[in-house]
Amino acid sequence: MSIRIKIGRFFFVLGKNKVKYDPIAELIMFLLMPFVCFWTMGFPDGLGLVELLSGFAFPALFVVIGYYLLDDNDERPKRLKWAMIRYGIYFAVLLVFYTVLCFVVPIARAEINPGSFLAKRLWFNFIVLDVWPLPIGDSLWFIQSLFISTVIFYFADKFNLMRFYKIVLAVFFVFMLLTSDLAGVVGFNILGYRYLTSGVFTKAIPYLLLGLLLNESYSLIKKVPFWAYIILFIVGGALTVGEFYLLFITGRLVYTGHMFGYAVMAVAVCGLMVSFDRMHFDLILNMCGTIAKAIYALYSPMYTLLFLFILMKSAKNLDVYFQFSGIIVYFACLIIGIIVAFFQTMWELKYACN
Repeated sequence: MSIRIKIGRFFFVLGKNKVKYDPIAELIMFLLMPFVCFWTMGFPDGLGLVELLSGFAFPALFVVIGYYLLDDNDERPKRLKWAMIRYGIYFAVLLVFYTVLCFVVPIARAEINPGSFLAKRLWFNFIVLDVWPLPIGDSLWFIQSLFISTVIFYFADKFNLMRFYKIVLAVFFVFMLLTSDLAGVVGFNILGYRYLTSGVFTKAIPYLLLGLLLNESYSLIKKVPFWAYIILFIVGGALTVGEFYLLFITGRLVYTGHMFGYAVMAVAVCGLMVSFDRMHFDLILNMCGTIAKAIYALYSPMYTLLFLFILMKSAKNLDVYFQFSGIIVYFACLIIGIIVAFFQTMWELKYACN
Protein backbone atom coordinates (compact mmCIF):
# COMPACT_ATOMS: atom_id res chain seq x y z
CA MET A 1 0.00 0.00 0.00
CA SER A 2 1.45 3.37 -1.04
CA ILE A 3 2.10 6.19 1.40
CA ARG A 4 -0.45 8.36 -0.43
CA ILE A 5 -3.21 5.78 0.14
CA LYS A 6 -2.22 5.35 3.80
CA ILE A 7 -2.37 9.11 4.37
CA GLY A 8 -5.73 9.28 2.60
CA ARG A 9 -7.22 6.49 4.71
CA PHE A 10 -5.84 8.05 7.90
CA PHE A 11 -7.62 11.34 7.21
CA PHE A 12 -10.76 9.49 6.14
CA VAL A 13 -10.84 7.60 9.46
CA LEU A 14 -10.08 10.87 11.23
CA GLY A 15 -13.03 12.44 9.45
CA LYS A 16 -15.34 9.55 10.34
CA ASN A 17 -14.52 9.96 14.02
CA LYS A 18 -14.94 13.72 14.12
CA VAL A 19 -17.42 15.50 16.36
CA LYS A 20 -20.77 14.79 14.76
CA TYR A 21 -22.28 18.23 14.31
CA ASP A 22 -25.86 18.57 13.14
CA PRO A 23 -26.01 20.16 9.66
CA ILE A 24 -27.61 23.26 11.18
CA ALA A 25 -24.55 23.63 13.45
CA GLU A 26 -22.29 23.48 10.39
CA LEU A 27 -24.47 26.13 8.76
CA ILE A 28 -24.33 28.34 11.87
CA MET A 29 -20.51 28.15 11.90
CA PHE A 30 -20.45 29.09 8.23
CA LEU A 31 -22.78 32.05 8.79
CA LEU A 32 -20.61 33.31 11.66
CA MET A 33 -17.50 33.60 9.48
CA PRO A 34 -18.34 37.03 7.97
CA PHE A 35 -18.63 38.43 11.49
CA VAL A 36 -15.24 36.92 12.39
CA CYS A 37 -13.74 38.87 9.46
CA PHE A 38 -15.64 42.07 10.25
CA TRP A 39 -14.59 41.98 13.94
CA THR A 40 -10.95 41.49 12.99
CA MET A 41 -10.67 43.80 9.97
CA GLY A 42 -13.58 46.18 10.35
CA PHE A 43 -16.67 47.06 8.33
CA PRO A 44 -17.32 50.27 6.35
CA ASP A 45 -20.45 51.41 8.23
CA GLY A 46 -18.91 54.71 9.34
CA LEU A 47 -19.73 54.22 13.05
CA GLY A 48 -17.92 50.98 13.85
CA LEU A 49 -21.13 49.40 15.16
CA VAL A 50 -20.95 46.36 12.90
CA GLU A 51 -17.33 45.74 13.93
CA LEU A 52 -18.26 46.06 17.62
CA LEU A 53 -21.32 43.81 17.38
CA SER A 54 -19.43 41.22 15.31
CA GLY A 55 -17.45 40.35 18.42
CA PHE A 56 -20.19 37.86 19.34
CA ALA A 57 -18.97 35.48 16.59
CA PHE A 58 -16.15 33.76 18.49
CA PRO A 59 -18.20 33.27 21.68
CA ALA A 60 -21.01 31.82 19.55
CA LEU A 61 -18.54 29.45 17.83
CA PHE A 62 -17.33 28.17 21.20
CA VAL A 63 -20.91 27.74 22.45
CA VAL A 64 -21.95 25.77 19.36
CA ILE A 65 -18.87 23.55 19.57
CA GLY A 66 -19.32 23.02 23.31
CA TYR A 67 -22.98 22.14 22.80
CA TYR A 68 -22.01 19.05 20.78
CA LEU A 69 -18.48 18.30 21.96
CA LEU A 70 -19.28 18.17 25.69
CA ASP A 71 -22.66 16.45 25.41
CA ASP A 72 -22.86 14.23 28.51
CA ASN A 73 -23.26 10.67 27.20
CA ASP A 74 -21.27 7.45 26.89
CA GLU A 75 -19.55 8.63 23.71
CA ARG A 76 -18.06 11.78 25.23
CA PRO A 77 -14.62 10.26 26.07
CA LYS A 78 -14.20 8.98 22.51
CA ARG A 79 -15.54 12.23 21.08
CA LEU A 80 -13.10 14.30 23.15
CA LYS A 81 -10.20 12.05 22.19
CA TRP A 82 -10.81 12.41 18.45
CA ALA A 83 -11.54 16.12 18.78
CA MET A 84 -8.24 16.53 20.65
CA ILE A 85 -6.38 14.80 17.80
CA ARG A 86 -8.14 16.80 15.08
CA TYR A 87 -7.70 20.17 16.80
CA GLY A 88 -4.09 19.30 17.59
CA ILE A 89 -3.34 18.53 13.93
CA TYR A 90 -5.19 21.65 12.80
CA PHE A 91 -3.26 23.78 15.30
CA ALA A 92 0.10 22.28 14.27
CA VAL A 93 -0.60 22.80 10.56
CA LEU A 94 -1.64 26.44 11.07
CA LEU A 95 1.34 27.05 13.36
CA VAL A 96 3.75 25.92 10.64
CA PHE A 97 1.76 27.64 7.88
CA TYR A 98 1.66 31.04 9.60
CA THR A 99 5.31 30.81 10.67
CA VAL A 100 6.49 30.05 7.13
CA LEU A 101 4.37 32.88 5.73
CA CYS A 102 5.82 35.35 8.22
CA PHE A 103 9.36 34.58 7.06
CA VAL A 104 8.48 34.34 3.35
CA VAL A 105 6.39 37.51 2.94
CA PRO A 106 8.85 40.46 2.88
CA ILE A 107 6.60 42.99 4.63
CA ALA A 108 6.00 40.55 7.49
CA ARG A 109 9.65 39.48 7.74
CA ALA A 110 10.69 43.14 8.06
CA GLU A 111 8.56 43.47 11.21
CA ILE A 112 10.17 40.50 12.96
CA ASN A 113 12.79 41.24 15.59
CA PRO A 114 14.83 38.03 16.17
CA GLY A 115 16.01 39.31 19.55
CA SER A 116 12.44 39.42 20.84
CA PHE A 117 12.24 35.61 20.75
CA LEU A 118 14.54 35.50 23.78
CA ALA A 119 12.06 37.53 25.84
CA LYS A 120 10.28 35.51 28.51
CA ARG A 121 7.16 37.66 28.21
CA LEU A 122 6.78 36.75 24.54
CA TRP A 123 6.70 33.03 25.37
CA PHE A 124 4.45 33.64 28.38
CA ASN A 125 2.03 35.53 26.13
CA PHE A 126 2.05 32.75 23.54
CA ILE A 127 1.85 29.71 25.84
CA VAL A 128 -0.40 31.05 28.60
CA LEU A 129 -2.36 33.90 27.00
CA ASP A 130 -2.53 32.47 23.44
CA VAL A 131 -1.11 35.67 21.92
CA TRP A 132 0.58 35.00 18.56
CA PRO A 133 3.91 36.92 18.41
CA LEU A 134 4.36 37.13 14.61
CA PRO A 135 2.81 39.63 12.14
CA ILE A 136 0.66 37.11 10.22
CA GLY A 137 -1.62 34.65 11.99
CA ASP A 138 -3.07 36.49 14.97
CA SER A 139 -6.18 34.33 14.52
CA LEU A 140 -4.23 31.28 15.75
CA TRP A 141 -5.45 31.91 19.31
CA PHE A 142 -8.86 30.38 18.51
CA ILE A 143 -7.72 26.91 17.48
CA GLN A 144 -4.90 27.02 20.07
CA SER A 145 -7.32 27.71 22.92
CA LEU A 146 -9.80 25.18 21.53
CA PHE A 147 -7.12 22.48 21.42
CA ILE A 148 -5.87 23.20 24.95
CA SER A 149 -9.44 23.29 26.29
CA THR A 150 -10.19 19.94 24.68
CA VAL A 151 -7.13 18.42 26.35
CA ILE A 152 -8.26 19.81 29.71
CA PHE A 153 -11.80 18.50 29.26
CA TYR A 154 -10.53 15.09 28.13
CA PHE A 155 -8.64 14.54 31.38
CA ALA A 156 -11.37 16.19 33.46
CA ASP A 157 -13.86 13.71 32.01
CA LYS A 158 -11.43 10.83 32.52
CA PHE A 159 -11.09 11.63 36.23
CA ASN A 160 -14.83 12.32 36.63
CA LEU A 161 -14.38 16.04 37.30
CA MET A 162 -16.90 17.29 34.75
CA ARG A 163 -19.63 17.05 37.37
CA PHE A 164 -18.24 20.29 38.81
CA TYR A 165 -18.51 22.13 35.50
CA LYS A 166 -21.17 24.61 36.68
CA ILE A 167 -18.86 25.89 39.42
CA VAL A 168 -15.99 26.18 36.94
CA LEU A 169 -18.29 27.95 34.47
CA ALA A 170 -19.34 30.55 37.05
CA VAL A 171 -15.78 31.17 38.25
CA PHE A 172 -14.28 31.50 34.77
CA PHE A 173 -17.13 33.63 33.47
CA VAL A 174 -16.66 36.15 36.29
CA PHE A 175 -12.90 36.01 35.77
CA MET A 176 -13.38 36.67 32.05
CA LEU A 177 -15.51 39.75 32.65
CA LEU A 178 -13.30 41.21 35.39
CA THR A 179 -10.16 40.86 33.28
CA SER A 180 -11.64 42.25 30.06
CA ASP A 181 -14.53 44.70 29.61
CA LEU A 182 -14.71 45.44 33.36
CA ALA A 183 -10.93 45.57 33.80
CA GLY A 184 -11.01 49.38 33.80
CA VAL A 185 -13.80 49.38 36.40
CA VAL A 186 -12.01 47.09 38.89
CA GLY A 187 -8.58 48.58 38.12
CA PHE A 188 -7.09 45.31 36.87
CA ASN A 189 -3.31 45.61 36.54
CA ILE A 190 -1.18 42.52 37.09
CA LEU A 191 2.38 42.18 35.77
CA GLY A 192 1.75 45.19 33.57
CA TYR A 193 -1.35 43.74 31.93
CA ARG A 194 -4.33 46.13 32.08
CA TYR A 195 -6.58 43.44 30.57
CA LEU A 196 -6.36 39.88 29.24
CA THR A 197 -7.06 39.07 25.60
CA SER A 198 -9.08 36.12 24.29
CA GLY A 199 -7.62 32.75 25.19
CA VAL A 200 -8.24 29.37 26.75
CA PHE A 201 -9.13 30.73 30.22
CA THR A 202 -10.73 33.99 29.14
CA LYS A 203 -13.02 32.77 26.38
CA ALA A 204 -12.72 29.11 25.35
CA ILE A 205 -13.43 27.32 28.65
CA PRO A 206 -16.31 29.54 29.85
CA TYR A 207 -18.13 29.53 26.51
CA LEU A 208 -17.56 25.82 25.82
CA LEU A 209 -19.03 25.07 29.25
CA LEU A 210 -21.89 27.45 28.50
CA GLY A 211 -22.58 25.27 25.47
CA LEU A 212 -22.71 22.22 27.76
CA LEU A 213 -25.13 24.01 30.08
CA LEU A 214 -27.39 24.84 27.14
CA ASN A 215 -27.18 21.22 25.98
CA GLU A 216 -28.45 20.05 29.36
CA SER A 217 -31.23 22.63 29.11
CA TYR A 218 -32.42 21.29 25.75
CA SER A 219 -36.02 20.68 26.79
CA LEU A 220 -36.30 24.20 28.16
CA ILE A 221 -34.68 25.77 25.09
CA LYS A 222 -37.08 23.92 22.77
CA LYS A 223 -40.07 25.42 24.57
CA VAL A 224 -38.96 28.95 23.70
CA PRO A 225 -40.38 30.14 20.36
CA PHE A 226 -38.07 30.97 17.49
CA TRP A 227 -38.91 34.67 17.44
CA ALA A 228 -37.91 35.00 21.12
CA TYR A 229 -34.30 34.15 20.25
CA ILE A 230 -34.28 36.81 17.57
CA ILE A 231 -35.43 39.34 20.18
CA LEU A 232 -32.80 38.00 22.61
CA PHE A 233 -30.13 38.47 19.94
CA ILE A 234 -31.20 42.10 19.42
CA VAL A 235 -31.24 42.65 23.19
CA GLY A 236 -27.70 41.27 23.40
CA GLY A 237 -26.61 43.70 20.70
CA ALA A 238 -28.24 46.59 22.57
CA LEU A 239 -26.49 45.52 25.79
CA THR A 240 -23.16 45.48 23.95
CA VAL A 241 -23.61 48.98 22.56
CA GLY A 242 -24.90 50.26 25.92
CA GLU A 243 -22.00 48.74 27.86
CA PHE A 244 -19.49 50.14 25.36
CA TYR A 245 -21.03 53.63 25.61
CA LEU A 246 -21.10 53.64 29.42
CA LEU A 247 -17.51 52.44 29.70
CA PHE A 248 -16.42 54.97 27.10
CA ILE A 249 -18.04 58.05 28.67
CA THR A 250 -16.77 57.09 32.13
CA GLY A 251 -13.21 56.57 30.88
CA ARG A 252 -13.22 52.90 31.94
CA LEU A 253 -13.01 51.35 28.49
CA VAL A 254 -9.81 49.34 28.05
CA TYR A 255 -10.91 46.30 26.00
CA THR A 256 -14.00 45.20 24.05
CA GLY A 257 -13.24 41.53 23.43
CA HIS A 258 -15.59 40.04 26.04
CA MET A 259 -18.61 42.33 26.28
CA PHE A 260 -21.42 40.82 28.36
CA GLY A 261 -23.81 41.33 25.47
CA TYR A 262 -21.75 38.88 23.41
CA ALA A 263 -22.73 36.08 25.81
CA VAL A 264 -26.42 36.96 25.39
CA MET A 265 -26.05 36.97 21.60
CA ALA A 266 -24.17 33.63 21.71
CA VAL A 267 -26.99 32.06 23.75
CA ALA A 268 -29.49 33.39 21.21
CA VAL A 269 -27.49 31.82 18.35
CA CYS A 270 -27.47 28.47 20.15
CA GLY A 271 -31.20 28.78 20.76
CA LEU A 272 -31.80 29.42 17.06
CA MET A 273 -29.68 26.37 16.22
CA VAL A 274 -31.70 24.13 18.53
CA SER A 275 -34.95 25.54 17.14
CA PHE A 276 -33.96 24.21 13.71
CA ASP A 277 -32.41 20.94 14.86
CA ARG A 278 -35.03 18.85 13.05
CA MET A 279 -34.28 20.37 9.69
CA HIS A 280 -32.50 18.33 7.02
CA PHE A 281 -29.90 19.63 4.59
CA ASP A 282 -28.21 18.26 1.51
CA LEU A 283 -24.49 17.67 0.90
CA ILE A 284 -23.83 21.34 0.11
CA LEU A 285 -24.88 22.47 3.59
CA ASN A 286 -22.93 19.62 5.18
CA MET A 287 -19.84 21.14 3.55
CA CYS A 288 -20.39 24.43 5.41
CA GLY A 289 -18.18 23.33 8.32
CA THR A 290 -15.23 22.70 5.99
CA ILE A 291 -15.75 26.07 4.29
CA ALA A 292 -15.87 27.79 7.69
CA LYS A 293 -12.59 26.15 8.77
CA ALA A 294 -10.92 27.23 5.52
CA ILE A 295 -12.09 30.83 5.96
CA TYR A 296 -10.81 30.88 9.54
CA ALA A 297 -7.41 29.50 8.53
CA LEU A 298 -6.95 31.88 5.60
CA TYR A 299 -8.44 35.24 6.57
CA SER A 300 -5.39 36.53 8.46
CA PRO A 301 -2.74 35.73 5.79
CA MET A 302 -5.19 36.67 3.03
CA TYR A 303 -5.42 40.18 4.47
CA THR A 304 -1.64 40.66 4.11
CA LEU A 305 -1.35 38.96 0.71
CA LEU A 306 -4.15 41.06 -0.80
CA PHE A 307 -2.53 44.16 0.69
CA LEU A 308 0.74 43.33 -1.10
CA PHE A 309 -1.07 42.55 -4.35
CA ILE A 310 -2.94 45.88 -4.35
CA LEU A 311 0.22 47.73 -3.32
CA MET A 312 2.06 46.35 -6.37
CA LYS A 313 -0.81 47.22 -8.70
CA SER A 314 -1.74 50.68 -7.45
CA ALA A 315 -0.97 52.22 -4.06
CA LYS A 316 -3.81 54.72 -4.46
CA ASN A 317 -6.34 51.87 -4.06
CA LEU A 318 -5.09 51.01 -0.56
CA ASP A 319 -7.53 53.42 1.12
CA VAL A 320 -10.44 51.61 -0.52
CA TYR A 321 -8.96 48.23 0.46
CA PHE A 322 -8.55 49.20 4.11
CA GLN A 323 -12.13 50.45 4.21
CA PHE A 324 -13.62 47.30 2.66
CA SER A 325 -10.95 44.78 3.72
CA GLY A 326 -13.30 42.75 5.90
CA ILE A 327 -15.71 42.18 3.00
CA ILE A 328 -12.99 41.63 0.38
CA VAL A 329 -11.04 39.14 2.51
CA TYR A 330 -14.18 37.23 3.44
CA PHE A 331 -15.27 36.66 -0.16
CA ALA A 332 -11.73 35.76 -1.27
CA CYS A 333 -11.51 33.13 1.49
CA LEU A 334 -15.07 31.98 0.76
CA ILE A 335 -14.16 31.10 -2.83
CA ILE A 336 -11.10 29.15 -1.71
CA GLY A 337 -13.14 27.47 1.04
CA ILE A 338 -15.75 26.27 -1.45
CA ILE A 339 -13.00 24.78 -3.65
CA VAL A 340 -11.38 23.05 -0.66
CA ALA A 341 -14.73 21.67 0.53
CA PHE A 342 -15.48 20.30 -2.92
CA PHE A 343 -12.17 18.45 -3.24
CA GLN A 344 -12.34 17.23 0.37
CA THR A 345 -15.79 15.75 -0.30
CA MET A 346 -14.55 14.04 -3.46
CA TRP A 347 -11.52 12.71 -1.55
CA GLU A 348 -13.61 11.32 1.30
CA LEU A 349 -16.07 9.72 -1.10
CA LYS A 350 -13.19 8.07 -2.93
CA TYR A 351 -11.76 6.45 0.20
CA ALA A 352 -15.21 5.62 1.52
CA CYS A 353 -15.81 3.59 -1.64
CA ASN A 354 -12.47 1.83 -1.17
